[in-house]
Formats: sequence, structure tokens, C-alpha cells
Amino acid sequence: MLKRPIPRTLNVCLLFLGCLSTAMPTAYGDSGYALEVSGATVTIEDPQDVLRLSSYTYEFWLKDLQGPTGSWRNMFCKGSGDVSAGRGPLLAMRPDEQGLHYDHSTGSGQSTLDIMEGIRPNEWIHVSLVLTALDGEQRIYTNGVQAGTRTSAGLTNTTQEAVLQMGMGANVVLDDFRVWDHARTEAEVQEHMAQELEGDEEGLVGYWRFNEGVGTIAHDSSPSEIHGTIVNPVWRMDGAPVALAAPPAFAYGQFPAHGAVDVPVDVVLVWKPGQFAHTQDVYFGTAYNDVNDASRADLRGVLVSQGQSGTTYDPAGPLDLGRTYYWRVDTFEADGVTLHKGAVWSFTVEPVAYAIADVVATSNGISDGLSTAQRTVDGSGLNAADQHSVEAADMWLAAPNADEPLWIQFEFDRLYKLHELLVWNYNSQFEMVLGFGLKDVTIEYSADGAEWSVLADAEFAQAAARADYVANTVVDLEGIAARFVRLNVNSGWGITGQYGLSEVRFSYIPAQAREPQPIDGAANVDPDTALSWRTGREAASHEVYFGIDAAELPLVGTVAQATFAPPALDFGTTYYWRIDEAGEEVWAGELWSFSTLDFVLIDGFETYTDDIDAGEAIFDTWLDGWVNNTGSTVGYLDTPFAERSIVYSGSQSMPLQYDNTASPFYSEAERTFTSPQDWTGNGADTLRLFVAGRAPAFAEMAGGTILMNAIGNDIWDSADQFRYVYKNLSGNGSVTARVDTLDISPDIWVKAGVMIRQNAEAGAVNTFMAMTGTGGGGSTFQQRMTAGGASVSQHTYADGPFTAPYWVRVTREGSTLRGYTSPDGENWTQRGDTITLAMTDPVLIGLALTSHNVNQATSAQFSNVAFTGNVTGAWQVAEVGVAQPAGNAVAPLYVALEDATGRSAVVTHPDANIVGRSGWNEWRIPLSQFTGVNLSRVSTMMIGVGNKTNPTAGGTGVVYIDDIGFGHPAAAE
Repeated sequence: MLKRPIPRTLNVCLLFLGCLSTAMPTAYGDSGYALEVSGATVTIEDPQDVLRLSSYTYEFWLKDLQGPTGSWRNMFCKGSGDVSAGRGPLLAMRPDEQGLHYDHSTGSGQSTLDIMEGIRPNEWIHVSLVLTALDGEQRIYTNGVQAGTRTSAGLTNTTQEAVLQMGMGANVVLDDFRVWDHARTEAEVQEHMAQELEGDEEGLVGYWRFNEGVGTIAHDSSPSEIHGTIVNPVWRMDGAPVALAAPPAFAYGQFPAHGAVDVPVDVVLVWKPGQFAHTQDVYFGTAYNDVNDASRADLRGVLVSQGQSGTTYDPAGPLDLGRTYYWRVDTFEADGVTLHKGAVWSFTVEPVAYAIADVVATSNGISDGLSTAQRTVDGSGLNAADQHSVEAADMWLAAPNADEPLWIQFEFDRLYKLHELLVWNYNSQFEMVLGFGLKDVTIEYSADGAEWSVLADAEFAQAAARADYVANTVVDLEGIAARFVRLNVNSGWGITGQYGLSEVRFSYIPAQAREPQPIDGAANVDPDTALSWRTGREAASHEVYFGIDAAELPLVGTVAQATFAPPALDFGTTYYWRIDEAGEEVWAGELWSFSTLDFVLIDGFETYTDDIDAGEAIFDTWLDGWVNNTGSTVGYLDTPFAERSIVYSGSQSMPLQYDNTASPFYSEAERTFTSPQDWTGNGADTLRLFVAGRAPAFAEMAGGTILMNAIGNDIWDSADQFRYVYKNLSGNGSVTARVDTLDISPDIWVKAGVMIRQNAEAGAVNTFMAMTGTGGGGSTFQQRMTAGGASVSQHTYADGPFTAPYWVRVTREGSTLRGYTSPDGENWTQRGDTITLAMTDPVLIGLALTSHNVNQATSAQFSNVAFTGNVTGAWQVAEVGVAQPAGNAVAPLYVALEDATGRSAVVTHPDANIVGRSGWNEWRIPLSQFTGVNLSRVSTMMIGVGNKTNPTAGGTGVVYIDDIGFGHPAAAE
């Protein structure tokens, strides 16, 4: 195990100051290597348990090396691979080699999703597995396109072990494995499929890359190398050696994805070069054989670029609507001779028109409760080939009211430029006799449902009265702008007086802007982002409306391209925007919105490693008492140097140990930036950091506030584990306290409250009125009626609010004991039953706390502690059932800034007890409090414990710092 070097001399430290790096977030992307698993099972350790998710997206690149085998081949699995154990997601290749098998299991629920999507050996494919916790929807994407979906109940909770297995006997290559903590959309899948990552990404909880030199790894190797939410894993090898495969020699990572549809007519082709690529030839055309067989010697009219160095190609456009194109990229090595022929990829350009979804149909006719107008737009009766059934329940049938002619009306979600109407007429098996189908209709349309115009009179062809009936009437809607279309019935194919339709489908030409970037509703958007969108097809220019008031958006510009850079955006602000597409007509766009991130990181502590020689350890950037002669120690003496369990976000935080028992009586960590930092842009007005302290074992502060910490399995069953602070009571009496704060981070069943107890033995009789974590019910009144016996609780109360701050009380009158709670210390409610419990005087009366976790402490703050009766003695502290932690000595926490001219200012945390509070606490400091400091040229930041301006002797302890940033907090909604 590596250890921190012995203290360096001051001279050495001063020399070292000149070569400190800023340790800003590292850019991540294609490392040039991949993980090849051949006949082995490779396991990713997950000590942070980032994979225990009930809603997730798994994304990775996959290449099959083996080809058809006729048997199942698992590629990765969360957990042990045993369905009954609740393994979570599993991906396998189907035995027929025609697709993929995606399985999700929780032990109590299981769902499988198979797709018939060809997996070709030795060809890279991008795979995404998505699970939505809310409704159990599974989705699988291949090369960025949704290939299958299924919804199953009971998939919202996972209990699997904290490992991820890869390989499991399959011969595959994996790369760029990402795990997100939410279900991602198709657009997001495609976006991240084509780009490299830079630093932390919102919602990205695991990212595994494969780097040179990682191929020889022993079983049960050392803990993970952590980079915030970006994680390079521990690899365990079981079986054959793990090999790292270099990138292929041929081109890969193509965009559009192979098989993509709805590709814009002005698409630019992008790919990643092969490992040895020096120049590249691009082939592009509409015939697969031409693109596949062409060469420099046989051009076939499809060699469109020869010997280029770049990895993009912009086809002469626009491309033909609805047409499928094929393309290939060949790479040549530096010798100009060695050729690596590329695979043929394909994509299909956007269609001439799109079907309108979610249409609402109504009619003034009289129908039964089943054959309503909505049947004409809900897809009922249609199969995958668009053939309609002959079942009457799948169609609309109505008789006109006596007062007015019959009509059926269709409403869309917005205004559309309509293209065509496709009609399936009424199609019962007796249609040729009954003639229920519509014949002559008058088509009207409206933008608002009030003002109507006539488009045309049309005749609908009669249906075939067969189960293989396909639409046989197409009406040209001539590009009208409409939100409503009405069919006025003039006649039918029969004389029964009843009229019907099976199905209609409206299509539209995309005249409005769509597919905004940032996506609508996006959060944590970089304030320096530019807006982009997919254009309306006939737009000549684009009118951009942008602002913070959705009701009053100003026109901020008219642009020729589908991108716009707004003026500097502020942190923590919601913006609204709309694009009106201007051509022969102006098509108003939808209202979109996004919110900028509140704060940008100054330091998230994720980039530090245990590499002392490279100067990457946390104490190489945040200098401490080993250099600045204060009482601080940053990091740990042994690896890992950074904290990896007590973390606010990501995977690391900075432990700052303080010792204020000797001069200078304060402890400080300082970071000097390589170049002065500007913290004033984009409306920044706040410095933010997160701090977690440790409550003292027991400390009574000025004003009577009491801080204490505790560990312990529980105060329950036949023996307790907790910290008890108490006095002696003889006869009748009571104890009252307000639980001001209760850290519930270790467990929802933490307990903090007031107790009367016979003695400090673990199995002593007692009665206890406690606050609990919110998941535990809020409060509980419990007892142990016999020494060493089981504990009981009449009720756990969930009718709250029972969240701190809240008042609790226990009273004793002879052998009668009662428990009470109060929201304000004035109005009390008895909780549970009145208890008869004989105890011998003197009894112990006081405050009790347990974390419900023997390995992690909780903390609580009590105030307004009051006794009645014959209560004597000073506070005594008992460690009941288990040794308790020492905790921190309370001292002020401060942040100091110094600018490039040497001007500095110190701001002290307003809570004097903050280092005595377990759990993470956000500290927002108005930048205006750093009086005199030029915040556009910050050179040094200091975080310390103690009183820097008026030092006095104090004690020792440790605080944890995470996610330092600057920005502006978003306004509360």
C-alpha cells in the first residue's frame, strides 16, 4: 500500500508550489483501446453501488468475435447471473444469431425483451438498454434506433449484488460502457453515441473506459480509480486473461448509425478513423452493390472523395426524401498502399410526410358505446401490414341526428401543414350488402375550430369486406394549414341510413421547427450553450424568440442557419424560446424551455489519484499543514488518499483533519490556481460548497443546545446499542426536549429522543419516545418491559409531520409512564398506550441516539431540554452495547479568498456548530461577502477550521468538503 511521503522541508514545499496543476476536470473519450473478453468472466467491482438503480440506461459499443454457435451467449449481467437473485439487467445473444435478448429481473418480477436485429460478426454495434422505473417500460436501441419495447410491472426495485459481470463465456469486445441513473430518450442515446465525454455529465453514474496497460490485472485488485461520476473500474479476472483490443484498422463509429431512418436531407456523414488511418476514401450512392463493389479501379460513380484526411463528408444535397443511401469509408495507411476496406453502412432520408399521432375524433352521430368515432384513429383492427379486420368493434358506425347532417371531426394537437388523408372505409364482412361505408363527403378544415373553409368534395372507395383490406382512398390535402378537419357525410354505399369508417390517417409536411437542442425541458444546461434545431422543410429563414417570460417572448434575431448563439446566459435561470419558420408562409413553432445549471464546479475532487510521483494526489493541490504550518492534514496517510465513502456526489471528497491544540490554533487547506480565476460571469453571485462534519460525542453548547453522535444496530429487541446521556431521577418526573436536527443518512430507522431507563445495561427496561427517519414513520413510543426481554412498540406514527424540529417528552408517575409529541412545545399529543412499568429508584433519565448502523454514525441536535421532579447530578455519558465514536471538537469553519494583488477576505460559516453536524450541508456564500477581493482574479482559495483572525486553542476533528462551485442558485418554483 502506498503511503504519503514523510513531511517535506519548507524549502522543498516552496519549490513545489511553482509546479502545481489546477487539477481541473479531465476530458474523456475514445482511449484507443477496448476490452476483449474471450472465454472469461470479467467482473467490475462497484463499491459505490452506482449500479443499484431502479431506472437506468446502459450504453456501450459491442463487437461479436465468434459468429453463430447455436447456443445462448450472455454478454453482461448485473449481479450473479441468477434470475432468482434479482440480477437486474442482462444482455445475451439469441441462439439463432438474429438478435439480442434483454432480460430484467428483481427476484419478484422478471421481463424479457427479444429483438430480431442482425448482429454481424466483427462489426461494431452500439447498444442501449433502458428501464423506466415508473411503469416498468423496457426499451432496447441498436445503433441509436429503438428496436423494441415492452412494459412489465414489478421491475421498480432491485436488490442485486454490487458487481457487474462481462463476458461470461462470450467472445466479444466491449468499449465505452456508460450507466445513467434515468431512462434516456432516443435523441439522447444518439447524441451520446456520437460524442466523447468531457468531465462530469448530468445523470452519468458510471463510465468504464479501457486504457493501455490495464490488460494484466490480478484477481481482487485494489480499489477503483475514481474520477467523479466518471469511473475507471477495478477489473477482476476469472478464467482466461483479459486482453485489451486496439481500435479496428477500418473506419467505425459512424453517424448516422447504420440502419438509421428519418435522417435530415442535409446530413453530414461522420465516422472515426481506423487505428492506422492516414487517408480515407468515401463511397456514397443509392445502390448497395455499387457502394460495396466499387474501388479506385472501378469507380461505379460512387467514389465521392479520395485521399481525404478528415473524418466527415457533406453530400451534395439536398438528399432525396424517403430514399435509402449506402456509404463506405476505406482507410489507407501511411504507405499509401495498405488498404482497410470499410463496411457498407446505410441510412434512410426523412419521408415526404409524417403521420399525425394522438388525433381526437368526435361526431354528432348516434353510436353505441363501442363503435365510437375514436375507433377511426386508434389503430384498432389494423395489423403490422396495415390490413384491417372485419370486426365491427374495430370500426366507427353512426346514425345521423334528425336535426342535422352527419359529420365526423378530427382534432390535432397543433396546427399542421397537411399532406394526405389515407382512408380505410367501413369493412364488415357484409359490407357489400349493407353498404355502411362513406361514399360522398365534403371536407372542411379550420385552424381554430371556429372559422371553417371547404377544401373539396371527395368520393371514398368501398371497402373489400376482407380481413386483408388495405386503405384504398388517398385524398390530397394540398398543404392546407389546419388543426381541425371535418368530413361532412353526403351519402354512403348503401341505403340503411347508417354510416361508418374503419380508420383514417393524416400525414403532414414538417413545416415547423423541431428537435430542439437543448431538448425541451432540459436542466443543468451550460450557460455558454448555443441553440439549434431541425428546420421546417420550406423555411428560408428562422425567426428566433427568446427570453425568460414565456408569455412575452421578444424576437431576438432572424438567422439563415438552424443555430443561434444567445447573449450570455445567467446561472440558475429558466429560459423559453420559439422558432418561427419563415418562407412563403410563417409557421409559428412550439414553446420550448431549458434551465441553466446553478453552479459550475471549481473542484469536485474527482480528478485526484494516488499517483504521488505524478503529483496527482489531493494534497499535492490542496496544501495543508505539512506545507503551510497550520494544524491541517488533507487526505489520508495511506491510499486511497481521498475519501471515497463519505461523498456528496461523484466518488471522492476531501477529508480535512484539523488539530487546533497547538499554535497557530487554526487549520487550513489552500489551493493556488495556476492562473487567476474569474468567478463573475453569467450572473454569478454565490460561492457554494458542501461540508460534512462529525458530531461530538457529547457537547453542551452555549444556550443549552446539545450535540451528540452515535452508532448502533438499534434500540430494540432484547439488547440495545446507542449513546445515552442522562441524569438521575428519583420518584415522579419527566424529560422534555426538542429534536432540532436528525441526520438520517445512515438509515431511515435512526432514532433520537428522550428515555427513562433502569440502568445503562444493554438489556435494561426502558421507555423511549423517539423521532425516527421519515421512512421509519416519523416517531415511535417503545418499551422493554423486562430486563433482557423483547422490545415493544404500540404504534409507529406516520400521520405527521414528524420531521425535525419536533418536541418529545416522557413522563413518570409511580409506575405509570407516557410518551408525548408536540410540534411547538405547547400543544402535546399522547402517543401510544399508557405503560405500567415498575423501576427501582434512582432511574436514568435523558437523551438517547442510535444510527441503526453499527458502521456509520448519525448525529442529532437537541435543545430546550427540561426536567421535572427530583433530577440530580451532572450529565453522564454511557456507551450502551457498543463503543461509540469520539467525534469532532466544535470550532468555526471558514473560507478565505485572495486575489492576484494579494487582497484577501475571510467568511465564517453562520452556524458555529457546523463541523459538529454529520451528513452533508450546503453552504452558500454571497460573493459580496468577500469584501475587497477582485472576484474576477481569484488566485488562492483557503478552507479552514478555527478562528483565523483571532486564534484560540481548540480541539481536533475532521470535516469533509465536496463540490465547490460558483454560480447563482435557481429561484424556487
